[in-house]
Amino acid sequence: MAGIFSPLRSTTKMTGLEFLGVLAFIIGFYNVILIGGVGYLTRDWPRNGEVFWGFEDGLWDHPEPNYKILSWVAEFYAVVSAIPLAGMTLLYQALRYKYDKVVLLLCVMDVWMYTCAFFSHMTLYPPLNAVTLTSVLTNSLYTFFMYSWMAGGPLKSTFVRAVVTIAAWLVIVQCVRTVPAMFGHRGGVPALLVIQVPAVIAATLGAAWMRRSCAEREKATFGPLLLAGALLVLAMGVSVIEVLCGQYCQDRYFGNFPVFHVIIHTLEQIGIYLYGVMVASIRHTINEPRKGAKLEYCGGWLPYLRLAADSSKGVEKAAVNVVADDSPRGGSGRYNLRKRVTKTPGSEGATDESTATE
Repeated sequence: MAGIFSPLRSTTKMTGLEFLGVLAFIIGFYNVILIGGVGYLTRDWPRNGEVFWGFEDGLWDHPEPNYKILSWVAEFYAVVSAIPLAGMTLLYQALRYKYDKVVLLLCVMDVWMYTCAFFSHMTLYPPLNAVTLTSVLTNSLYTFFMYSWMAGGPLKSTFVRAVVTIAAWLVIVQCVRTVPAMFGHRGGVPALLVIQVPAVIAATLGAAWMRRSCAEREKATFGPLLLAGALLVLAMGVSVIEVLCGQYCQDRYFGNFPVFHVIIHTLEQIGIYLYGVMVASIRHTINEPRKGAKLEYCGGWLPYLRLAADSSKGVEKAAVNVVADDSPRGGSGRYNLRKRVTKTPGSEGATDESTATE
């Protein structure tokens, strides 16, 4: 069995062909195995072209016309654009380069929330839609808990972060339970916007602040992270348009193809991928630097984090050179990784043992 998974542990650079292969596998699995499998398992159910799962025109029904492509898939284009391309690609990279459990769990959460969205758009089942929205925001709270200590101040306390995270999660659960019904018919669509926007804007502002106050060498990570936030904010902006005039545009101009919703999903997929890569980079090049960890670009434009061979051992080696420093940097009282300067016997100068990765 180890031989089967040994290619995932390679430390070589990813190629464009490899990326395409991963995407092809993901698309094939979700379209053929999952969509096709559901169609096979429900082959004896009555199909009248307008009703199948029984939740049509309900709380979570989007403007896209239902059952226009497949008789068992309510919102076909929303389903195929919700395939977890970003999450599964991130998970593949996490397994291939052996990211630590903190990053691996985040990748699993990305796959989970998009898979929930995949089946939510297929069935329009209200509890599953609620789980999807809760999962998305749980993902963001997990990142907040694991990384917000970098902002310094009270957030350096694990207890404070835990209290804030748990309280926010309970508020989110209550909002998911109550807000959609407040909007009445198809209230889930505007509720998505109202509940998600504060979290997206807060995360983006946090990324902007970190980029402004970080060291120069860290801007290569926090810059794309800010771009990820901007893309997610833009997706929320398109969601506003969808809520205000989505049904009108769908009926008058778009026909069966939900232009706004596909744009939203596309922006979110790109944003989530960048977010995942950069969070992994923060973990393995800044917070707990691993030997040989490097942000690479496939084809010169597609980022991913590559770890060198035996990089897990590099944590211990790199940790020797990390000197704790709570002094302010950029006006904050957050972390600071500085160089340890040592004297070598017989030398007149000093030797820098940099914490920078190879």
